[in-house]
Amino acid sequence: MKTCVVLLAFCLIFSFSVIALPVNAQAPLNLTIRPDGSIEPDTDFVWLQRNGDTYTFIVDIFGTITVQRAGITIDGAGHTLQGDPKEVNLRGINLIGHGETFNAYSNVLVKNLRILNFPEGIRTPSNNNSFIGNCFENTRIHILGGSGEVNIIKNNVFVNSAVFVDYNRGGDDVITENNFFDSGILVDLADAPIVDRNYWSNYTVKYPNATEVEGLGIWDTPYIDDRYDWATNRSIDYHPLVNPVKDFEVPSFSLYPSATPNITIQPTNNSGSGLPQTEYLLTILAAVSIAIICIGLLVYYKKRRGNKKS
Repeated sequence: MKTCVVLLAFCLIFSFSVIALPVNAQAPLNLTIRPDGSIEPDTDFVWLQRNGDTYTFIVDIFGTITVQRAGITIDGAGHTLQGDPKEVNLRGINLIGHGETFNAYSNVLVKNLRILNFPEGIRTPSNNNSFIGNCFENTRIHILGGSGEVNIIKNNVFVNSAVFVDYNRGGDDVITENNFFDSGILVDLADAPIVDRNYWSNYTVKYPNATEVEGLGIWDTPYIDDRYDWATNRSIDYHPLVNPVKDFEVPSFSLYPSATPNITIQPTNNSGSGLPQTEYLLTILAAVSIAIICIGLLVYYKKRRGNKKS
């Protein structure tokens, strides 16, 4: 009987270890929204649910999205688009197409999406695009040139991230009512955008003598973002907020910073990234099979022991 118990314990430990094993490293999934609105690659597993010109995340995605269609909405639905920051040319959502022709796509709305670990989380021209209600972590929005139309960047959370305005003349892009935690706005070889009513986590350290304008929830000293000493221009927030923005236009997903700048971001679970969840199901099925075998062995040895006694 002692042998049976040891064998059963070993099998159970092995089955639980199988469940705990991480999925092997997965290749990034590179999706493209084609000019006709179709999604490539066309797989059996639905990554983005299309409804007209709205593309909604079904699961977290480890990879990129190239947009080749204007006038669409990408709704993260609280999910994550995750990349690899070591890939220097990686772009989470690319609105500037490259190929036989160069196209800059406009009237694109990205909302309610967590964009994590990209050198460029969104690459966009200044072409009347909107980024509202998102969370950017360890990444940046890169505004590169464009037609001079207004981009709207509003109600987002930036964590160790930046908005990079580059080779963009006109200064008409609007960056307002965002929360910048250890984050900033970089303006190089471009006119400064319109920056107003944002929360800056380092404000009181930078301006210890500033006071709140009574009843307005803003500080009396404009915030000048000069953290990038090599930049050719500076963004100025003339009405910096005392407290983080909470009433976002787009309902925020579960990851939302508290009123203090010291927030903790949990790493993304890859269960919805890369390949579908089939691998996880197979792992669980394997563990269950091992457990059934263990129980079968236990029953077998009990019967064998009973036969010997008789």
